[in-house]
Amino acid sequence: REPDNQTALRGLLDTRLQQGDLKQAIEPLEKLAQLNPQQSDYLLLLAEAKQQIEDYAGATGSYRALLASQPQDLRALTGLTNLFLSQNRSIEAISLVKDTIDRALKAGSDPNNSASLIDIVSVQLLLGKIYFEQQNYPEALNAYKQAQQMDVNDFRPILAAAIVLKEQGKNQEAQPLFQEALSRAPFAYKEEIQSLIRSQEIGVRR
Repeated sequence: REPDNQTALRGLLDTRLQQGDLKQAIEPLEKLAQLNPQQSDYLLLLAEAKQQIEDYAGATGSYRALLASQPQDLRALTGLTNLFLSQNRSIEAISLVKDTIDRALKAGSDPNNSASLIDIVSVQLLLGKIYFEQQNYPEALNAYKQAQQMDVNDFRPILAAAIVLKEQGKNQEAQPLFQEALSRAPFAYKEEIQSLIRSQEIGVRR
């Protein structure tokens, strides 16, 4: 009787999710996403649900729809990238991330362009992560170097580069980068970095 009643739709969605019935959860999710175009969580959840039921074309469409309206949504970009990688479509994943970086650079600080809200450093780190997981270490290091140039105070590109060097067995080159990342990192990350440094030092002694 009330197809647009959001309270009823959310109740139906919750019930079907609790039952683990993802296929039946798609319909109320699609309706909620349609009724709330500014709330990215519905569209993101829709994409993830479609991916879990192996509706990859539908998941891709939902991720792209979200990125079209909110190109700065890193969750959607990461989700679509991971979807491509899970299907051995690494070329498309890399192209997607590079296109996002290009859009952000072209938008600059234009307040009228939503692409100006993209966190370029985080996207550049995502590009490096893709290369790293493919064991393409030179490209990974290049991506992290570019990220560092974009924000010299961000510890993440420095730490990522150190991890790449460590993975290659280049512990002596990695050591100063680990120390630099430790000095720049917020307190919440220091313990994790110190753990990496300890494991790296063990590798050096061996």
